[in-house]
This record gives sequence, structure tokens and C-alpha cells, in this order.
Amino acid sequence: MKSRTLSIPVFSIRRIETPYERRHGYKNYVAVIDARHLPDLSAWRDINVRDAKTRGRVPNAIRRSFDEKCDEFLFMNRGLVIAAERVDFKETPGEKHLDLVMVDPAIHGLLDGGHTYRVVTESAEALTPEDPPRYVRVEIVTGFDRETISDVVEARNTSNQVRDESLANLRQEFEPLKEVLRPHKYFDSIAWSEYEELETGKAKPIDVRDVISYLITFDTGAFNSTNQPLIAYKDKRACLRHFQQNEPRLRKLYPLLPDILQLWDEIHQSWQGWYGEGREEEAGIRGRFLKLTAVLQASEALNFKGVNAKYRMPEAYKYPILSAMRAAIKVQGRGARWGTDPFQLLRETGPQLTNIVGNTVRSTNNPNKVGKDIGTWSSCYLVVESALRGSMTLEAEKKIQQLQAQLAALQRNQK
Repeated sequence: MKSRTLSIPVFSIRRIETPYERRHGYKNYVAVIDARHLPDLSAWRDINVRDAKTRGRVPNAIRRSFDEKCDEFLFMNRGLVIAAERVDFKETPGEKHLDLVMVDPAIHGLLDGGHTYRVVTESAEALTPEDPPRYVRVEIVTGFDRETISDVVEARNTSNQVRDESLANLRQEFEPLKEVLRPHKYFDSIAWSEYEELETGKAKPIDVRDVISYLITFDTGAFNSTNQPLIAYKDKRACLRHFQQNEPRLRKLYPLLPDILQLWDEIHQSWQGWYGEGREEEAGIRGRFLKLTAVLQASEALNFKGVNAKYRMPEAYKYPILSAMRAAIKVQGRGARWGTDPFQLLRETGPQLTNIVGNTVRSTNNPNKVGKDIGTWSSCYLVVESALRGSMTLEAEKKIQQLQAQLAALQRNQK
């Protein structure tokens, strides 16, 4: 067979010494590569047993971390594993190159990391020259034949564990949530455990862990103006633990959950317009929303509203705004209610809220830092809290005027 060489610019590469180089000829390398420079492996996919997808829970999680956590992606993602005939390394002043020599598609190619490869190569094409680089860990193995490579492929592709939400669903911990959401059209699109699919065979687009993360941002018993629910953005497993440990208190919020989910989509759908208004009010110029880091002009399904948005944006830009609406919750005895119309309140404060988040985006150029910045969350909360104080004062004044008018009419009747 004719060999083919894939030449790849790399940030670094190391050969990992093992006891098996001399005995079996097995060699192991690890490279760090800019996602923009990953090689075209379309002709070298035969040895991977999985049919990689670009939609579903796993691809969506990879895409989200790639878009939003550019500095951490290298450490969050397991990367790619490639089997090759030989590895050559060339270094010139200011440049390092890795040459992968490939011969037989039956034993050489992308051994593991198919989901990562498809999502990362697709997402990297949308990056602009101004976007910060995303690096991918690429492991390379050489020296394997047709018999031995199959064992490696099988082992590398059977490492999934049962997730916490699957166990929680098995224990019926989500049943009260299901009863609340069952009447809504999006109910059948919620994956209450791993690998749930629609009738079409596609993965269900709504992750129950996301639903729970939205819910706990409204936990008034645990969070206030200074203690913010950053775990909603940072750690979905921590969200699930919080839910399990505080379920009796959170149950008061269940009747409000359909509104909360609608608010989440409303924030996404209106962000662009609000940001333009907020920037114009503050700086006298319309905010250039599509220039914000990791905002892409591409279709995004808003499953709770049943519509599509014309752009994708990091969740980090939405969580502080959703969490701020917690200020409108009134907990009374065994229940909770809205102190005012949350959608009207969101429309009134949206320009200020997006401007606060936008300022943090522009100063950091890092969505992950935005999502973890407690100052941004607290500032958004105080905006909504202040708006509520103002609306309550107006309502009180209106009530007083009504009472005064009724008293004046009563006095006239008595005369």
C-alpha cells in the first residue's frame, strides 16, 4: 500500500517512554495541537467503532466547552487517539511540525475521539483570526498490527459510566418534576437519563441536568444578592447534588418551573436587541452583539419556546440574567409565587442586564470567566432588585390614589 504523510503544525510533542518499545515495538506520543491545524482524517476513520455525531448530549457538551472554555478545553476533553505507522518530528526556528505516516486504513487512523474530532473541526472553521486558540490533546500510537489494534480500539471505546442523572431517574427522584412539565410540548424532548432518543432516533435535545440548573438559580433559601448560584453554570453534578439535598425546599418552586424555562429561552431570543439598547443608553453607540466572544451567526433551537434563534451564544452570558430574576420570587409557607410579572420585569431590565454581562465579556474575552464572575451575577441581581423596589413603590402610590379617590367619592355622596 502507498503511504501518506499528514504534516501538522504543533505546539508541543513528547514521546512517552514505555517498557514495550523494544519488546513489541509499541510507541506512544502526546502532542498539543491548535484545533485549526488538525489534519483531515476523513479517509482514516475505518478503525473507529463508533459512528460519530455532531448532535446529541455528548457532542453538545463538547461544543459548549470548546466555545466557552477556550483556555480549559485542553484539560477538560480527552482529545484524540490516532494510530499511525510512524511519527516524525521536525523543528525549525519558530515552528514545530509533526509528520504522521499512514499506510493501511484498517489499522491506521482515528482510533478514539470521533465525537471530539467532528465537533472541534466543525467549530474551528467558525473561529475568526481574533478568537483565542483552542488546543486539543492528540495521542499517537505506533507499532500495532491488525490483531492487536482491535483490542486497543475496543478498550478505548467502552469507558462510559452510568451517569448520576440516570441513577436518580431510576430512583424516581424526578417524578414530581415530570408531573409539572408533562402538559408542555417540550416534555417528550427532555432526556431524564442517558442516551434517551426521540422517535426519529436522534438524541433528545433537553438535558434534565440543565433543567435542574435553571431551577436552582431560583433557590431563595440558599442564595441571595451576595451568595450567587454559580454552580448552575460551573458544575452540573453539583447542581444535581444540591437538588437531591434540598428537594423539599425546591419543591415549592416546581409550579414556577414552566415560566423559568420560558424565561431562559426569552433571554436568548432577546439578548441581541437588549444589548443594542443597553450599550446605546450607556455609551451612545449600538452594541455589536455578533462581535462578542463566542457568539456565532448560526441557528439555535429554543426548545421551550418552540422556535429557532438566528445565533448561538455561550450559556455563561445567560445564567447571570436568569439568576437575577430570583429577586421576583415570593416564598409563602409551603408555596412560592411571582411578586410581579416576570416576563414584563425581564423586558424592562433586559437592556441593563445584557449591558452588565456584555461589559464583562468585552473585558475578559472569555465566556468561562464571565460565567464564574460573581460580580457580574450580583450586579444583575441588584438591577432586578432595584427595579422591583421601584415597581412596588409605583404600585403603592397607585393604590393610595385609588383609595383617595374612593374616599373623595364617598364624602361627596355623604354631602
